[in-house]
Amino acid sequence: MANPATVHRVTPPSDKRPPCGPVGHECRNKTHLPLHSPPPPHLRKERLNFGKKLGLLFVGIGVLLQIGLGGFLAFKRWQLKKLEDGTRERRSARRRLRISSSGSSS
Repeated sequence: MANPATVHRVTPPSDKRPPCGPVGHECRNKTHLPLHSPPPPHLRKERLNFGKKLGLLFVGIGVLLQIGLGGFLAFKRWQLKKLEDGTRERRSARRRLRISSSGSSS
């Protein structure tokens, strides 16, 4: 059986490395590579700042207003066209009545 004093003897490090951190932390020195490197800056997602969000909000409101105005104008055009068609029909009916009434009296 081996002598316990020789088995558990701690030898001082031969090179002058800084000591590792607390127990449970991995020692990162020249012999060990870091576990995770941070992602490159260009791969990170950039969030929109307040000014850009506000600008997009105004663009959205402008688009909705244009769609609403276009629908309103199309509806009014349809109403006017319907009104004109009704007036033409009434005029042509009056002409027919005048022609038929004047023709029968002679």
